[in-house]
Amino acid sequence: MKLKITNDVEVKKSRLLIKGKAFPNYQILDKIGKGANGVILLARNEILGRDEAIKVWLPKDGDNRNKNEQASYELKKLAKAYGEYTIQLYSAINFENYTIATMEYFPGQNLDKFTQHKSIRQVFISLYMYLDAIEKTSLPETFHGDAHPRNVLLKVTEENYEKKLVLKLCDFGTSYFAGKEYSFDRHWRIVGQTIFDLTKTYKYYNEAKLLMPDYDNILKEINNSSRNSIINEDHSSFYDARTFTAPFRDYLEYIYFKNTGKNIRFE
Repeated sequence: MKLKITNDVEVKKSRLLIKGKAFPNYQILDKIGKGANGVILLARNEILGRDEAIKVWLPKDGDNRNKNEQASYELKKLAKAYGEYTIQLYSAINFENYTIATMEYFPGQNLDKFTQHKSIRQVFISLYMYLDAIEKTSLPETFHGDAHPRNVLLKVTEENYEKKLVLKLCDFGTSYFAGKEYSFDRHWRIVGQTIFDLTKTYKYYNEAKLLMPDYDNILKEINNSSRNSIINEDHSSFYDARTFTAPFRDYLEYIYFKNTGKNIRFE
């Protein structure tokens, strides 16, 4: 495989080269994607004999932030948030002054694509799982910050002869660098907008939305001391993400019941 990424970063003969030096023990198989912060490659770990994802953080024109510092913040979040809903981080190193991370390869579809042409039941189960993932990762040190549909991956697996839906959050956001309070507010606004965007084609959407408290009121319901504990990194205070997600669970249940006559929790 051959791929020119930047003047410093390229793939030649299936090897990742940084400033001409080969990143060891990995055979590059494909380019998975490129985002605002870097490029993600599919690679074969030649020692373990498994496929992994490699992310290389790249400088961006007009962005003076330190990419290695930004990468470190994102990776610390991911490492602390590790669980059923996050991509597993294997390693992170500084290689020729570029941060490179190796992590679990999860060949899923993003939330937008996965929910296309699906039944209302499949879509709403996916959204319930999304809210559950947000609840379990929205802690002071691990809240995602950028959980829009492209950063949410899903796939159906088979376990003990039964199909199982699996969801993973990826690319934990670094809007932290624009200010902690901004990052906190942005995190929840993106979650809310994701729910609205993926349900707006259903009947009773407008009716259900009118029953919702607005974003500012939801955020105000979160105890100020808890919110300040996130902003000030004082982790002694209790913080419960369900304060925010509960109204969205009610919103989803309302639309689902009005469209199907059934309660999704007992489906």
